[in-house]
Amino acid sequence: MTAILKAHLVFSEIEKTLLEIISKYCQVTSIHTTIDKAILWSKNVGGDNPDLIMVNCVEYFKYDQDKAEKIDFLKQIYDIKSNQPKTRIVLLLPEKVFYDIQLIKEILEADIYNFWFLDNFNEEDIIKFIFSKRSLNEVEEYLRSKEKDKNNRGLRDFSMLKKLHKEYEPYFVKPNIVAFFSEDDSILNYALATLTALEIAERGFKVSLVETICSIPRLASILSVDHPYFNTRHAVTMYAQQNNEFIKNCLFNKEIYLNDENSTCRNSYIENYPLGLYLLPDGIRKDNFNLLDLERYWRDFIMELARITIFEKDFSFLIFICQGNNSINNLLMNNVANIKFLTVSMLPGSIAYGINERKNGKGKVHIIGNKNIGYISNQLKEMEEAPFLYPPDNFTDEFLEFIYLKKKNNTCHETKDCINRIVELMGIKKKNSGKEGLSRMKKFLNL
Repeated sequence: MTAILKAHLVFSEIEKTLLEIISKYCQVTSIHTTIDKAILWSKNVGGDNPDLIMVNCVEYFKYDQDKAEKIDFLKQIYDIKSNQPKTRIVLLLPEKVFYDIQLIKEILEADIYNFWFLDNFNEEDIIKFIFSKRSLNEVEEYLRSKEKDKNNRGLRDFSMLKKLHKEYEPYFVKPNIVAFFSEDDSILNYALATLTALEIAERGFKVSLVETICSIPRLASILSVDHPYFNTRHAVTMYAQQNNEFIKNCLFNKEIYLNDENSTCRNSYIENYPLGLYLLPDGIRKDNFNLLDLERYWRDFIMELARITIFEKDFSFLIFICQGNNSINNLLMNNVANIKFLTVSMLPGSIAYGINERKNGKGKVHIIGNKNIGYISNQLKEMEEAPFLYPPDNFTDEFLEFIYLKKKNNTCHETKDCINRIVELMGIKKKNSGKEGLSRMKKFLNL
């Protein structure tokens, strides 16, 4: 077989026979005898990056490790991952650490899905190591099958996977990544996402509002925060070109925006937004990658953005606005978001789609109908379907006033109650009597 993939190996020692087997399926471009040497290489790499780095971790878990030693090991793996973000990390772990929930959680936090628990392996295993590119779902399937095998052999009498789920689900993110999605009503979808983010930020949370790549960027004009560089397409383009610093700084709040000489809309509007509201609107630039190339890098980009935002930057919420059914939004809905708000029209197909997503979609799915029609609500009740959420009739009118006039003197209680209900569904319990929260919303709707 012609070697296509390039691989680095991190083995304290490797038998000639094993090396020959690995070399049958990939080109071994380097062998590091320690992780420290691999880190040194990853910092000063020259030439082409390898497709994968395979680390035999048996030596590092030869003896029972204390917490500090595990942290050191994980930090070394993180360093390699950080220095080589495009390279797939493959970890070969000994069987005895399979029930180390904290270790698995930390590995998954680093967005490393290709790890294996085994004390010895054969050629068939090596093929899996080299060619497998796991998703989160596939990680869970692997852990489930591995646990089932151990339980069948009577090795343990408790559910490791259940404990891992309890502590972390999905594993690499906290349960506060939210998506607002619609194919039918862009005004209502943007209104719900934008006003919800404003409300959460005003309550003192650190929240980022990200507009996915879309045919018509809208968020920058809605909030008057157009920027030539701080936009989603440019961020993905920079990430694809291995500019790893840009993704760490692409989200901006009012302070960052007003202090940036490249900001194009210097007005008083953004000054009134909460300091904890961070934004990343989509935007179109001639030097950005085309859509096909952006789609190629989207998955890796969004996973890294989520990891940095939630863990490194310690945001409380990451909210995505997804308009339209496409591969970019489908990835967020199926693999990233834990809480989803689907805005549907009252057409039968849209209603059926929403109900199906609520039944079969992952995470918590809430359906928002764009119009409350009595006989449809009655039919849903007869079908024993949970009721939809319905914004008040004047909700979009008030949002349009907010966009164009930046002033809203008579925001109705129904609009505020609608946003507060969504905030509650995101897990934020109201700590005040309600009047204080509503008055703060009024402040930002009376810009």
